[in-house]
Amino acid sequence: MSKTLVAGLAILFFAGGALSIVTAVAISARSTSTAPPDAESKNVNQSYLEPPETNEDWLAKYILTERSGRHFNSQELDGQVSVTSFFFSNCPSACRLQNLKTKELVEEFGSRGVKFVSITCDPVSDSPARLREYAKMLDAPDDSWLFLTGNMQYITRIGGEVYGMHVDKAVHLERLVVVDRWGEIRNSFHWNDPEQMDQMRQLLNELLAETSPPSADKTE
Repeated sequence: MSKTLVAGLAILFFAGGALSIVTAVAISARSTSTAPPDAESKNVNQSYLEPPETNEDWLAKYILTERSGRHFNSQELDGQVSVTSFFFSNCPSACRLQNLKTKELVEEFGSRGVKFVSITCDPVSDSPARLREYAKMLDAPDDSWLFLTGNMQYITRIGGEVYGMHVDKAVHLERLVVVDRWGEIRNSFHWNDPEQMDQMRQLLNELLAETSPPSADKTE
């Protein structure tokens, strides 16, 4: 092989390598420039997943993020009868049915002052924006039905320590927890049991009529 040919091939390979490098840089730059505008803000949008600072060994109250994006403090429920349940929006069947039953209760008792609280147990998927979509699908009024999300470990604590229910990622009991005006759990009911739902309605009517804290025997 002649020196001239070798030199020509060397120049060709060099030029080809340079072209590859330029092409790679161009592709990289194009990929960066076409990234979604909110890609850099992803961590900001997921700030709701950070647990609130607390020194409580056993939670009595809690702070989560409502579907509107605002911080919700459970102390807002003081003085009101409330019904709390756990769910997650990607649940294929049971959660949707549970929330349709809850919707019936909202329509019956929401205007009378009962607050309904639905807490996700899949917060990574259930961002405030996702919960807004889910609530809109249910036509859920924002003044009487809250949809909450937050840190999963913290939500697990809320389930066990505040409501006496086992909660884990995408795992929850299919029960509605009824709490009186003074923050006492009065009972819980399975949404798919008609007899229990009738009992729940009766209890809600009784709690709405209460004007003083219940005696100890009623809360045991």
